Amino acid sequence: MGFFDDLFNRSKETGNGREYSLGRFSDAYKPSSYQDIWEQSLLSFENEKYTDSVKLLLEFLLNNEKDNISWKEESEVIRFELLQGSKVVTGLLNDTHFRAEVKIAKTADLNIGLSRKLLERNYLLKFSRFALDENDHILLIFNSYKVDASPNKLYQALKEMATQADKLDDLLIDEFRDLEPINIDHIRPRSEEQKEKQYQYLIKQLEQCFDEIDNGKLNIDQFPGGLSFLLLALNYKLDYLLTPEGFLMDTLEQNHRNYFSNNHGELGRKNNMFIKSFRKILDREKEEIKAEFYDVVSTFGLPSPTPHEVLVQLIDKELGNIQWYKDNNHDAIALAIPGYIVGYSLFSYALPKPDMDLLALFYRITEKDFFTNNAFYKADKLNTKSIKKEIEQIEQEYRNIHPLLEIDPGILDFSNMVNFCETYLIMIKNITLYGEDR
Repeated sequence: MGFFDDLFNRSKETGNGREYSLGRFSDAYKPSSYQDIWEQSLLSFENEKYTDSVKLLLEFLLNNEKDNISWKEESEVIRFELLQGSKVVTGLLNDTHFRAEVKIAKTADLNIGLSRKLLERNYLLKFSRFALDENDHILLIFNSYKVDASPNKLYQALKEMATQADKLDDLLIDEFRDLEPINIDHIRPRSEEQKEKQYQYLIKQLEQCFDEIDNGKLNIDQFPGGLSFLLLALNYKLDYLLTPEGFLMDTLEQNHRNYFSNNHGELGRKNNMFIKSFRKILDREKEEIKAEFYDVVSTFGLPSPTPHEVLVQLIDKELGNIQWYKDNNHDAIALAIPGYIVGYSLFSYALPKPDMDLLALFYRITEKDFFTNNAFYKADKLNTKSIKKEIEQIEQEYRNIHPLLEIDPGILDFSNMVNFCETYLIMIKNITLYGEDR
């Protein structure tokens, strides 16, 4: 067994006595039998059994809950629906063609501004293209001759359509108020209580960040790197814990792209762009933000499969920066460094499941304002016994995949939160994951 065996095994995150969905969906965590289905789809296409190839592809695209795709076959025509966030991709395969489309929004007036934005985005697409149907629905469409519809081509085309439409609908409706949402009956609304709690958490976290910037002891002009850690850690934490859609999701993603882009100059300028984007969130109407808190079903994931060694390298590269901030009592920055490592990893990668569960546990321990009834605290202090027990449970859960898996919680320093977070990352770095089974 090894990395790919682990990637095809996933259990749901649980907490506070119920299941919940945090972070970004990844389609990497499927049973290993799905690899056989993919190979069968490729083989069927090579043998010119195109209908069988498409049916096997749709089966391969099923998520673990099997609630994201439905299809039926009538008179050698396959019709299917595929869910990606707030959007529904529909399609068919007949005796000559494969066609898929996704409705993004309904327009009463295709004005110049909207037309230009769609034209600019159309230029970036590789497989699909924008269109307007007879009912004034803005669409993304893709079609192909049946004999050219290989599983690889269809997978990439459907992923492009689904992920682009899912990102675009809320943004267009927010910018162009005459647009109407369409095909959103499948989204799963969160309770008003939950949305209010998440909104209050968002505002509190942003205000705490700005308070540290304005009133903290660190001179951010002299130490822009420390400010970057603070901003990045918050950005990824909000993305993981709140899993927002629309404007807020796009803002957090844009912050990530801007920071790691080479097009925005020196560090101070990137930090200023970050700060401006956070202030825009604070300026946004409360109900507009709460409307972006809802749950969805997805088919395609964005985080890419990544081995444990990449996480080790990130910890090695960044964790050493914590020492100066610890020595000089800049605790907020010191805490932000391991927070950045955890958040960046969860945002960017589909790591082996022991890593993912340990990173998720980091937030469950450190974000006690977000997780109610938190058993990891006792009289406002870290509950050593409870935390070690949870780590041991993670180790036992994945022993069937990694027989040599070893996680040593004995390395943890519970004396204060900074020391705990630092030693927690060192513990993750030092776990034995593959051992001799690689």
